[in-house]
Parts: sequence; structure tokens; C-alpha cells
Amino acid sequence: MKTSNPQTAPAAKTDALRGDVMNVLSVLDDFSNLLQQETGALRKNDFDTVEGLQAHKRELAKRYHDMIVQLAAEPKALLNVEPGLRDKLVRARTDFTRLLQENLSVLENVKKSTQRLVDKILDAARQSVTDERHHAYAASGKAQAARSTSLSLSLDQSL
Repeated sequence: MKTSNPQTAPAAKTDALRGDVMNVLSVLDDFSNLLQQETGALRKNDFDTVEGLQAHKRELAKRYHDMIVQLAAEPKALLNVEPGLRDKLVRARTDFTRLLQENLSVLENVKKSTQRLVDKILDAARQSVTDERHHAYAASGKAQAARSTSLSLSLDQSL
């Protein structure tokens, strides 16, 4: 027959919860470092590096999400974690949120910059085609009218 000490079950649960919080802190640290790398690469227009980080970014986002969902299932359980570790988690989440906002801001700026460049290219292409005149001639060989070429440009852009 299996007997359990009533104090070891809560202690084991607290240790497991402490381990979960430590795992969240580790993922937050990794995710924060990745966001800093991505933000730096975006500022340098190093899109190869940005592209190379995306798979790891998706993996970290999924891990973080899954861990937070698990912790949120028992919100009162976090009260059993020692205050120092709980404060460390709050600071890590605050720092992560700041880095995430900075990353999103830089992403938005890059997107706007890219859109301005695309718009300038399309405007130049439209203007060059509009400037070209095509003349229609009658059967007698006389010029009848000059008209500009119509142009339809579209762009499917994804960033």
C-alpha cells in the first residue's frame, strides 16, 4: 500500500510550479534575445537575418503561449511561488513587452518604408508609360490623334 506524506504533495506541487516558472523565464529570455536580434537586423535592412529568425520565433511564440495557458489555468497557484521569483517573472514579462513593442514599431516602419519605395517605383512606371504617346494614322497616312497608353499595374506584396 502506498502512503503519502501530506506535506510532500504540496511541496512537490510547489517545486513543479517553480520549475514551470523557471521554464517561462528561460523562454522569455530566449524570446527577448531573438527580438533584439530581429530588431537590430530590421534597422540594418538585413532581411536575410530576419528571415532566418522566423522559424525559431514561431517556435518560441508557441512554447511561450502554451506555458502561459498552462500557468493561467491555475492563477492562484502562482501565489505559492516565492515572492522573489514572482517579481522576477513580472520584470521579465515587462521587459519582454517593451522589446515586443519596439520590434513591432520597427516592423511597421520598415513596412511603411517599403510601401513608399514600391509606390515611387509604380508612380515612375506609370509616368513613363503615360508620357509615351501613340499616334493613330488614317488610311491616307495623316496623323489623326495622339493618345497616351493606358497602364494597369498591380502588386502583390507581403512582408
